[in-house]
This record gives sequence, C-alpha cells and structure tokens, in this order.
Amino acid sequence: MKVLILAAGYGTRLYPLTKQKPKALLLVKDKPILEYILKKFHSVMADEIFIISNKNFFPQFQKWLRKYNSPCKKRVKLLHNNSTFPDNRLGAVGDIDFVIQQEKIKDDLLVIGGDNLFSFSLGPFLKFAQSRKPASSIVTYALKDKQISERFGVVELDNQNKIIDFQEKPRLRQGFGGQASSPERCLISTCIYFFPTQKISLINQYLKQGKNSADSSGTYIRWLAQNDEVYGFIARGRWLDIGSIDEYSFVSHAF
Repeated sequence: MKVLILAAGYGTRLYPLTKQKPKALLLVKDKPILEYILKKFHSVMADEIFIISNKNFFPQFQKWLRKYNSPCKKRVKLLHNNSTFPDNRLGAVGDIDFVIQQEKIKDDLLVIGGDNLFSFSLGPFLKFAQSRKPASSIVTYALKDKQISERFGVVELDNQNKIIDFQEKPRLRQGFGGQASSPERCLISTCIYFFPTQKISLINQYLKQGKNSADSSGTYIRWLAQNDEVYGFIARGRWLDIGSIDEYSFVSHAF
C-alpha cells in the first residue's frame, strides 16, 4: 500500500497565517499538523508515504523533513506539483493524479488531507476497506452540529455501508436527483480515502472528461459513488477540520 498526504494547497482561508507557511506545518501544541498524521503510520504497513506540496512551500517541507525524527521517516518522499501561486494549482484531484502518474503507482492507495486531525486509529478503517475491495472506501464522521455540515460532503449509507447519496456542500450543490436541499443528516465525508489498485485509473478518467472539478476531492467521491461502488466507514473518535482561523485557534487548544 502507498500513502499520499495532500499538502499542496495555499490555505487562503487561513491568511495571514498561511501566507508564508503551509497549513500542514502549522503547529498544534508545538507539533506540526503533519506529524499527527504521520504518527498514525508507526504501526500501519505502507511501502511509501508521499507528501505533495506546491513549489513555493516545498523548501519548508524539505527543512521540516531533515529535522523530523520518526520510525516512518525513511518511508517519506516529498514531491511538489510545480504550482507557484493559487491560480495555477492542480487542485486536490489533480494532485492525486499527478503523484499516481509521476510515481507510476500501481498499488492500493490511501489518500489523506494534510489538514486532517483525528484521534482514531487507521487500522479499523483499513481492515474495513480491504474487506470491500475492489470497491473504494472513505472515512465518514458523524457531526454533532448539523449547522456546519453544509461545508462538507454529506453522505448517506445503506445497511451495507455503501454510499447511496453524496451531496457536496448540500446547500450549494445539487444531490443525485438534481434537487438542491438543506442537509437532513450529518454524516460527512472526511478527506481520508482508500482507492484499491483496480480503481486507480478512474481518477485520470474523471479528469479527462474535462468538465469535472480537479479542485475538490469531495466532488470526485460524489462522481465515483454515482459511477461505481464506494463504501463509507463510520469513524469513532475525534475528527477536526481546520478551515478558518477561528477553527485553528479552537483546535490548537482543544486537540
């Protein structure tokens, strides 16, 4: 299995904190967010862990890696996507495809957003995902506050945990049936995805259609759920999103 951590964004919603610093390297209790994610792989089998950055922030990741002291350090490989400012970024789906093509990945791929903070182990999710192969799987999380679910992809599962509906930012987007509506549930998609070897090529297929968004990974999961089988694992524990300065301030004290 390969792992890809997405850290190529510019974190514009966190300006000025991320004007000169990547979001994944912001500190939470004196440790970069990225290191909380990497700690999850101390006991998870992964051949390589790719971290994708933009070109501007790449030297900061190189400097961080030189100082990073961890059992999984030898498996980490840094990449950048040649983007130099927000307007020429590849987007989350573009970054996934970029790494797959450049590294010639032909293996199961676990993708994690570089701003994810979560307390739960990845082991149960990976066991779940392996049992659903060759279908793809994602981590879902039950929000207590339905009012903020409009910022995420809202998921509906059947009794086999298969995704039967996925609405990306449901107050702004339309559902499978074409009807826009407010969210009626609060099971959301996190940016933790498992793509089996057999499904890797679908990412490039999605992008080649041209009309699809390369920026939003949630939009890809929605498309995938419409065109293939995708299963949702419901995580138990804490998961926190860092999308604004207020949320970062809360996470810095609460995590």
